[in-house]
Amino acid sequence: VHVEVHLKSGSSVTYRSLLANEILPAIGDRDFRSIRRADVQEIHAAMKGRPGAANNMVCVISSLYTRIIEDWELSDMRNPAQGVRHFAMQKRNRFLTPEERQRVHAVIQAGLQIPAGRRGHIKLASVWALDLLALTGRRRNEILTLTWPMVDWQHSLLSLPDTKTGHLDVPVSAHVLALLKHIHEQTGSPRTGYVLRTPNGTRLRSINRTWENIRAAAGLNDVRLHDLRHSFASDALMSGVPLAVVGELLGHKTTRTTQRYAHLANHVVRQ
Repeated sequence: VHVEVHLKSGSSVTYRSLLANEILPAIGDRDFRSIRRADVQEIHAAMKGRPGAANNMVCVISSLYTRIIEDWELSDMRNPAQGVRHFAMQKRNRFLTPEERQRVHAVIQAGLQIPAGRRGHIKLASVWALDLLALTGRRRNEILTLTWPMVDWQHSLLSLPDTKTGHLDVPVSAHVLALLKHIHEQTGSPRTGYVLRTPNGTRLRSINRTWENIRAAAGLNDVRLHDLRHSFASDALMSGVPLAVVGELLGHKTTRTTQRYAHLANHVVRQ
C-alpha cells in the first residue's frame, strides 16, 4: 500500500524485484520478529558482486520494518537493517570536454544528412531531445514526457508535474525557449501533445540507442546519456554560477546531492 501510493513506479519495480529475487528466497519463510541484523548482513554480503543492488536491498528491508514498527505500533521492536554497513559506492561524474562536444556535434550533423533507413541516420526529434537535455540539465524522462501545456512561454518556465523530487518549475534560458519555439513551428504549432514526437504523432519512447550510436561514432563509449546532466552542471559552475543555484537548476532536494560538484566550484574560486 505504501509503495504503490507514495513512491514512483520505478521504485515500486525495484522493491518488488529485490523482494522476489533476494529477500524472500533468503528469509521469506521466517517470522518477521525473528529477523536479526546478522540475517540482513548475510544477504548483503552474498550480493557483494552487485554492491548497488545490495545496498538497495538493505534499504528495502529497512523500509519494510519502518512500516511494520510504525503502522503496527511495535515501539519495542528494532529495525534489523539498522546499522548494516553499506558497500562504498564511488560517485561517477563524467563531463564532456569542448573537444568531445565538437566530436558529438560532427557525428550528429553527419547523421542528419544520411537518408532515413540507412545506417547512421539520426532522427531530428532525437537531436532535439539531446539538445534539450544538454541545455536544461533535466533527466531523460522529464524531457521525453514534456508536453506543450508544460511550457510556460510567459514566465520562461517548464512546469514539470512529476519529477524525481515532485512537481518542479524549471526556469529556462532564452536559448532553450528559442529551440522550443523552433520545434513548435516545425511540428505544426500544436497546442497539446508531446513536444518530442515520432512522425506518427506518438511519444518519442527512448533515445538511448541513438545516443549509444552517436557516442560510439564519436569514440566516447564511456559517456552515458545522464552525463549530459553532469556536463550541464559543470558548464554552470565553470561559468561562475553558485553551487546553491546549480542545485536549484538541477532540482536537487538536498544540498548534499549538489556537493558532488563542489570541486568544480572550488576551481572557479581559485581562478
